[in-house]
Amino acid sequence: MFNQLNEAKRVLIKAEFSPVQGNRFQPTGFPDIGAATYQLADGTRMLLVESAQSMANRLEDTIIGPDNEVIEAFKGLPYIRVKLTGGTETKTNSLIEAHRINSPFIISDEGFKDKFKKVAGYKKGEPINWQQVAKALFFYDVNSLLHGAFLANLEDGRLKIPRALSAFIEARNVRDVVSGGVKNNPIDPTGKLRAANYDKDVYGNVPYSRMEYTAESITGYFNLDVGMLKSYNLGQDAYDLLVALAIYKICSFLEGGTRLRTACDLKLSGEPVVTEPDGFKLPGTDKLMPFIQSKIKACENMFSKPPVIQITTSVRIKWEFTMLTIELRFPSGRYHANPWGRNVNEGEVEWPPSPYRLARALIDVWKRRKPEWPEEKILPILKSLSSPVRFFLPSATAAHTRSFLSSNERDSSSKQLIFDAFVALEHDEKCFIGLDSGEASAIVEDLNALLCELNYLGRSESWISARVLDNHSQIEWNCFPKDSCPSGFMGEDTRVACLGSPLEYSQSASETWLDAICFTSTDLLRDGWSDPPAVKWINYLRRRDSFAIRPERQKPARQRFRCAKYALVSTVLPRAHETVPLAERVRTKLMGIHKRIKNEDLSLVSPVFSGKTSDGNPLTGHRHAYYLSLDEDGDGYLDHLLVYASVPFDESELSALDALHSVWQPNRRPDINFVLISLSEEIFSSRSKEWISATPFVTSRHYRKGRGAYDDWLKEEIVKECGFHGLPAPAEIIWIPHTMHTSHSVHWVEFIRSRKNQTPLQGYGCILRFSEEVAGPFALGAGCHFGLGIFVPYKED
Repeated sequence: MFNQLNEAKRVLIKAEFSPVQGNRFQPTGFPDIGAATYQLADGTRMLLVESAQSMANRLEDTIIGPDNEVIEAFKGLPYIRVKLTGGTETKTNSLIEAHRINSPFIISDEGFKDKFKKVAGYKKGEPINWQQVAKALFFYDVNSLLHGAFLANLEDGRLKIPRALSAFIEARNVRDVVSGGVKNNPIDPTGKLRAANYDKDVYGNVPYSRMEYTAESITGYFNLDVGMLKSYNLGQDAYDLLVALAIYKICSFLEGGTRLRTACDLKLSGEPVVTEPDGFKLPGTDKLMPFIQSKIKACENMFSKPPVIQITTSVRIKWEFTMLTIELRFPSGRYHANPWGRNVNEGEVEWPPSPYRLARALIDVWKRRKPEWPEEKILPILKSLSSPVRFFLPSATAAHTRSFLSSNERDSSSKQLIFDAFVALEHDEKCFIGLDSGEASAIVEDLNALLCELNYLGRSESWISARVLDNHSQIEWNCFPKDSCPSGFMGEDTRVACLGSPLEYSQSASETWLDAICFTSTDLLRDGWSDPPAVKWINYLRRRDSFAIRPERQKPARQRFRCAKYALVSTVLPRAHETVPLAERVRTKLMGIHKRIKNEDLSLVSPVFSGKTSDGNPLTGHRHAYYLSLDEDGDGYLDHLLVYASVPFDESELSALDALHSVWQPNRRPDINFVLISLSEEIFSSRSKEWISATPFVTSRHYRKGRGAYDDWLKEEIVKECGFHGLPAPAEIIWIPHTMHTSHSVHWVEFIRSRKNQTPLQGYGCILRFSEEVAGPFALGAGCHFGLGIFVPYKED
């Protein structure tokens, strides 16, 4: 039947579809991204209607009956059936499990695992014989060779067989169809009326949106890698069976109707086309079925006996709580408490926090803060704490301090050594206590009211913030009672003082259960109790590394600050023309501060501040800081300073900027004090189409004959500088003789236009008009990092 495929590498099939009714259809959706749309190189908009993963499931289903077993016509194909016992009584099999044989319900069976490894010739640490692996998969589950198998749960997870049969459906030139609806509640549209025992947010009128599509065409693609099947070298009968079974699945899917979803019911538009190999025609399922049955018979000796292997797997229900969770935070990063019955100088810490201690703390809050509450209101809360308790313990360290305190004796030098043991943890870490109590829903509000009033737990310096947690589904509990610990959990023993239930308390003639919880040390000594009568000691397992010494956590990255703005304060402020020398002094001061921060190591001084690498070479590309002095109030005196860079300042550079408090002034003028008024990510604070010179623009090159008219050359220099700083070319440049943006005009020749006694170059000023808004202020030309060539927004009024 498949002689035409002897020389073929693959069978490629294409099928055209259209909606059964109308033009709209709903594609497959993916978590977080919805439908998968994409564009071709020519801009055509495409849509993934059905993914390869979903199509694999649909093709697998073509030979599976309603009982999740193979249909009667294909009896004799091998697979593995599993009976689950313990946490549930049901069955499953390798036909429906994810990754088939890799299912933990199958591969966890040691007997089956050993047999499979033997048949596959698999040995850990040795090369894999892939033909032998294919033989083992054919032996246990033929479908694994068609749909792939990734045995990640077997030893080191090296066994991975890709799909030989794959498919997907896509749509071409799609358009969105946006619609919506509303789920109506005919009784109470507001959603306030709720069933007493069902409080999920499913009430009221709920509007929703809906996205469907139309398309120029919808095409399904099917790919059977016959070359890979041949490479397994299983023999002609096995090869024929695999090819026939794969083509049967494709034909059965196409013939059986393709209703993918409620709003995605498709039909074939014409006959499916085999695009490779040439001349191959698809046989119908009526011809394929007897052929497959004959090949199943021919391959009997290659299948397990019986073909359907039955194993039994014991399962358990994952331990989760759905009742009540308490969140504890320690704002000081410490929990000070010694275990019950241990002396303070033993230096032992209580971890986890004991339910018995928490119960007594809540009683204290009740007595002091809620005295109007009747006893009947506190008892259900205490009973919930006497139920089984689980914990989540964050990473922590056991520590202590030693203090020599007065012994209250005449000799003032007589001191007593006192240990203060505590658990140290990060300030933002949280500890969770899970309560499994049937009364939880009725006490949440009251318990939360008490927890919110709780200021400390343990010693008074052990500050605490506590509340009832609303959502606890993501908590991974890591401390359990030893006798009811989840299977496989490994930990270290610790004894925890839990609260005994009223039924477990041996009540005396005079004390109630509540009185017993409140027993003081005086009461215990008076009545001869060795332990508090309401305590129930339970052995817990907590993580073995609960107190492992951990490396210091890196400080969280600060915001990506690139600009620091200072206000200048002095009885004599610098004149507007002194921008360059002021910038020089600020740069020198910042470099000195940064050098001290780096322990006087000159090679570590920030290149952002200095403008040079550690070996003294100048930085290129304007990567170093700009020091721009501004006269914002227009009185002719500098009153603000911007220090900004193209890259964010690091921690040490920010520290230096924070420590910049003053610089000296020449001619015995008083120092200039700096007040840091802002740190920001954005360098520029204004946007405008028109910008005017606040300080003179100085060219970085010299004019020579042959470069055209001087005025035109100067404009070209400004255009080039704009390009160097990421600005568009100005649409118009208008020259001006002096500053015009302030009430006090300063001629360009008055400005100091050079550094370190260099010969000053000619300065020019202008108005730049752009065709679009640009951000600023910005600086152009020579000396722009020191305040020359500053442009500020220009308004003609």
